[in-house]
Amino acid sequence: SSKDKIYLSSLKSDLQKLGIEGFLAHEDIDPSEEWLKEIEARLDTADATAAIITDNFRESRWTDHEIGYAICRRQLIVPVMFEKNIPYGLMSKFQGLRGKIDDTKYTAKEILEVLLKNHLSKDKMIDALVDSFCASRSFNEAMEKSDILVGVKDWSSDRLRKIESAMQSNDQIYRAWKVPEKIEKILKA
Repeated sequence: SSKDKIYLSSLKSDLQKLGIEGFLAHEDIDPSEEWLKEIEARLDTADATAAIITDNFRESRWTDHEIGYAICRRQLIVPVMFEKNIPYGLMSKFQGLRGKIDDTKYTAKEILEVLLKNHLSKDKMIDALVDSFCASRSFNEAMEKSDILVGVKDWSSDRLRKIESAMQSNDQIYRAWKVPEKIEKILKA
């Protein structure tokens, strides 16, 4: 719901730091654009939909339509629940995850975990995470992303080459505290 736009904007930013591109209609559609066409295009190209179920979710005239659209596309649906708000209707068949209304970083990491485990999104999410790690622009970013990479189980030779190359060429990675050791551990395994 657009009533939650401050929280959603912060969550979108935290997801982006983890390599997850998000779309928020109230933030990503410019004035005078055909907004309905843009929403449909985004729903058609999305790999997953996170339903952020706050008190305002049911009040929106569009959230149920968007979730129904995603279900019809057999897209991964991640219901994110807050307080007493739980998945309902067609979405209720999916197990929700508990988000924290006061901690968007926590909620973003929980969404990431779902995307890394689900067969519908796992490969694309690992690729996005590897690309995001390789493009780290700070020591802190490299450290946070390397912590997540350590938990990845499905390594292809291409993914391993990418992180090995980034470790040699990106000083924000090779000079970050304990990151080279983590990457070496991944490469050896």
